[in-house]
Amino acid sequence: MTSLKVSRGKDGRPMTVISSDDLPLHKFDILKKHNMLSCEKLLTLTIYDLVEKTGLNLDDVNDILKIASTKLSPPILPIKDSVKSQVGLSFGSPNLDQAFLPLLYPGTILELWGEAASGKTQLALQLCASLHPNFSSAYISTEGPIPSGRLMELHRCRTISPTSTPKCEVQQCTTLEALTDCIYRQLPLLASSSPLKLVILDSVAAPFRCAEVEGGGVRRAQVIRSLGQQLKYLAVNHDMVVVTVNQATSVPEVGLAPALGLTWSYVVNARLHLVDVGEPGRRVVTVDKSSVLKTGTSSVTCSLKNTGII
Repeated sequence: MTSLKVSRGKDGRPMTVISSDDLPLHKFDILKKHNMLSCEKLLTLTIYDLVEKTGLNLDDVNDILKIASTKLSPPILPIKDSVKSQVGLSFGSPNLDQAFLPLLYPGTILELWGEAASGKTQLALQLCASLHPNFSSAYISTEGPIPSGRLMELHRCRTISPTSTPKCEVQQCTTLEALTDCIYRQLPLLASSSPLKLVILDSVAAPFRCAEVEGGGVRRAQVIRSLGQQLKYLAVNHDMVVVTVNQATSVPEVGLAPALGLTWSYVVNARLHLVDVGEPGRRVVTVDKSSVLKTGTSSVTCSLKNTGII
């Protein structure tokens, strides 16, 4: 079992580091020599950057990255314990709740990804519409106007009161600067002053596709990782779930994959893949990553209707 040591970075935020108990001493000394003991820092670099900087081979670097990823991930919880903690949270569909409710665990980040028109935004809106009335949600859109009319329609399908409205704060952030301000300044204030249980970010990749990050690829990876860590920090400290919507991108020799690559992949705790199977109104939702459900084995066929993804 790895030893967990927490230090603090220059900004005063907690920083998880690898200790001498995690690695053979000579490998630990190499990381220490190059100031690479921070798990967060390690995960912002590519495998080949680490090989070049440390002189270690690919197998050693892969082992180190696995250790860093494990230290930053929450502990694996039994499904029966996870389900008990889903107070007020629902996918808005008995079909989806039965299969995937353990993924809505407070303190975690769940990602919804897929190609355009696969139903990602519909499911994100459905999560807000299905939230228990004692709690509130926040919907951050980075791609354009928030479909508030559709949110109201989905909410009214799931409440006994026709005049009821969802407790959902909405914010449009079409630039990286606006998104950064929202996540670092506005969202913490909202979480501290309201019973915020759910945050939707739709989509996480759009600001990075529309803007160049000064400093190149390394700096871009650092910004992505930092935003992810801030979202996870808020989720843990305010006992809420963060759901991010991500676009699909084509990767050579791999095919379709979530945008933002491995840097973002290490941030999310669980991922659901939504697929349009080519039949009108039919979607397949599959677990693509999870610590509580076995990846690739949980798959649900749904219908896309006026009442949502059922």
